[in-house]
Amino acid sequence: MINISYADFHAHFKARMEQRGVTREEVEKTMDEGWESDDAKPRTLGKVLVLRIITSGKVNSLMKSKSVSTISL
Repeated sequence: MINISYADFHAHFKARMEQRGVTREEVEKTMDEGWESDDAKPRTLGKVLVLRIITSGKVNSLMKSKSVSTISL
């Protein structure tokens, strides 16, 4: 299991996460359970995972977790 510290993310990535409501735990889950991304940039590890969006206790939709798909090596 990958363990990522919030300090591991650069400022731009943190801002994107906050803007989109993505948590560090969701990034970890994507990196652990996701499948290889076919569009990751060079020198990055890309993973993709479909996350459920739950509002008011009901599943509203599915979202492909592209916002948390790449971590620079």
